[in-house]
Amino acid sequence: MNRLILRRWLRRQAIRLGLAALAPLAALIAWGQRPFQCPVGEVRKLLVIRLDLLGDVALSLPAVRALRAGYPAAEIVFLVRPAAAPIAARCPAVDRVLTFDPDALRPSGRPFAAASWRALFATLHTIRTERFDLVVGLFGVWASVFAIASAAPWRVGYRGEGFPGAYSHRLSGRRYRPVQHEVAWCLRLAQQAGGRLPPPAPDLQVTPADRAAARAVLVNAGWDGRPLVVLSPGAVAGAAKRWTPTGWAALADWLQTQGVAVALVGTSSERSLATPVLAATQHPPLDLVGRTSLPTLLGVLALASLVVSGDSGPLHLAEALGTPVVALHGPSDPRISGPRWGAVVRLALPCSPCYDATYPAECPLGHHRCMRDLSAEQVIAAVAPRLPIRAAVRP
Repeated sequence: MNRLILRRWLRRQAIRLGLAALAPLAALIAWGQRPFQCPVGEVRKLLVIRLDLLGDVALSLPAVRALRAGYPAAEIVFLVRPAAAPIAARCPAVDRVLTFDPDALRPSGRPFAAASWRALFATLHTIRTERFDLVVGLFGVWASVFAIASAAPWRVGYRGEGFPGAYSHRLSGRRYRPVQHEVAWCLRLAQQAGGRLPPPAPDLQVTPADRAAARAVLVNAGWDGRPLVVLSPGAVAGAAKRWTPTGWAALADWLQTQGVAVALVGTSSERSLATPVLAATQHPPLDLVGRTSLPTLLGVLALASLVVSGDSGPLHLAEALGTPVVALHGPSDPRISGPRWGAVVRLALPCSPCYDATYPAECPLGHHRCMRDLSAEQVIAAVAPRLPIRAAVRP
């Protein structure tokens, strides 16, 4: 016992000495992160950069709204991938959208094609000539490249998310380090850049044309106007994020006994995921897989009374629209990417969560139990209390 007490005392003393030794370094870091002092009136044009997947762009929108609250008179330009342009264009805080596809220069893209390099140099030229006053790089080294190219007097980003010297004002940390929700991670940077927390409101607003196109697609698929529940079985980041086809089918069949219409959504490339779901149902849901553009999908999600999805783009887009959601989480951490107001269904396995976005979401142990063992009954228990009241009476 005396030895145990001695070891604990020595450990405490070692920690105290270590902290004392790090004090000068902490002071130096604190000096390097001096408070942001950009006069609001001097920011006429502001660039926000998020070259990432659709769901990640959706999770960045509260930060863009915070920047709008901090700079109400500035023009806010959002640089995103071409696929995410419809999302950025439907954020009320965004005035203009620029696009660039970094995947074209990756080994899996077209790195030796002249068109890929022309697109890069054209984007660099545009950003340089726009003469931005403030640049906020939300994620990745590409954001730091364009921040440097902008020559803006104020450039704000995370220390671990770019090249040295890219940002005039840097915050410590990098994505997922420390663990915090993606929205909070982006908001912290926006506030450092002079943004203010905006009042609660949807981050996205669909257009009347989006709603009309969504209604047309739904009616063409057989929608009779009943309250709509949307199911999204796909996940671009990897198979480990996907629930089982039999699980989705059981959920779809149960929902249709509750007086709601059920729609299955996904891209054309996810047809192979939808086919076994449709084949396993007793009453096939409305099949919208591959039949919606992104703006039309946003319209469908806005019309829905509830969206059930894995950790993927439709989940985050639905929540950005203000639609209630139920999220199925397996390898991904709901503390990082879970819904802020919806329900999370997951199994508390010792090996989960294991996904950190540095590699495709594939089970490292090969068993995929975090999603495979998730039962339809568990998901139904989370969905049932969130069904619209009108659907409580069986048809």
